Amino acid sequence: MNRKRISSTMLLLLVLLNILFLLANIEAAAAADGVIAFLSSRNSKPPNRGIKTTIYLINADGTNERKWLENRRCGYYSPTWSPDGRFVAFSTCANDSVHIFVKDLRTSRQKRITHKWAGVYPGYLVRSWSGDGKSLALSCWEAPPHDASDICIIDVEGRRLKNLTQLPGVEDSSPSWSPDSSKIAFTSSRDGNDEIYVMDADGGSPVNLTKHSRTDAAPDWSPDGKRIVFYSDREGQSDIYVMNPDGANLVKLTDHPAQDRLPSWSPDGRWIAFMSTREDRNWEIYVMDATGNNQTRITNHPFAVDVKPVSRVTNHPDKDVRPVWVIPDRSLSVNPQGNHATLWGQLKSDKQ
Repeated sequence: MNRKRISSTMLLLLVLLNILFLLANIEAAAAADGVIAFLSSRNSKPPNRGIKTTIYLINADGTNERKWLENRRCGYYSPTWSPDGRFVAFSTCANDSVHIFVKDLRTSRQKRITHKWAGVYPGYLVRSWSGDGKSLALSCWEAPPHDASDICIIDVEGRRLKNLTQLPGVEDSSPSWSPDSSKIAFTSSRDGNDEIYVMDADGGSPVNLTKHSRTDAAPDWSPDGKRIVFYSDREGQSDIYVMNPDGANLVKLTDHPAQDRLPSWSPDGRWIAFMSTREDRNWEIYVMDATGNNQTRITNHPFAVDVKPVSRVTNHPDKDVRPVWVIPDRSLSVNPQGNHATLWGQLKSDKQ
């Protein structure tokens, strides 16, 4: 009898230990990994108050936030990492316009790859690297009074720029390349409001995927090529949605009265970073899993207060915006840990 009781007790303990082990694994799985880059205006000073002058890096679980690059004169636009993780492209000012630079993370050398092509395009916002690593997709726009923007592609050496859309009076922006480099998703106002379109990589066969009277914008293609995430205000406030590349199987991932915008897939497709005004109406960076669960705020920078002149106090939101995921350097055929150490040593030491 005693032996039976001992056996039953041991069995019960084993069951409880297994349950605790499973719960611990679930809890561990709920914590996002990887590194996120984001833009911030928290270091901007008058007369450039509010400009996103700094690129920060932060672990996806909200730890180890650090300043990476800074340009106090005119700031940055979203960086994007090459598929092998060795290079990063970003937009910043040069010669009174916005141009694209490509930075080698091993050598810290950077090269401007855009120019004022034939006097037409004075501005370029880089958004997406092609899956084969050979080209960049960007928004390019003409000088006023021609305020429309187009989707362009450029090779990474900056030798050839090609316009893919070029519709008069139409805003085409936020291109996102499919992982196999065959398609580009983008935002377009050609039907009277912002919609998500997909076209061939040469600009042919554009198709409206969303077909809604409200704003659908900022698509980002998943690493496996099976889904496109974007934001929409179709239910009154901006939320994050995901759909198939043909527009089918639309799923709403966030549902909050604040604004959720600019989603970005993690390199392994398990997580989505986005920006939100959920707390204090201030833009902060959040992370959730690919199903919309485990939504977690990872930045926390309050409103700044300027006291100029002394009789007037004005609150300025120090925005943390436009999250993108860092791709670890996989370009060397050596021990991955060595690559990891080289990359993060470089990211840590880089200052501009």
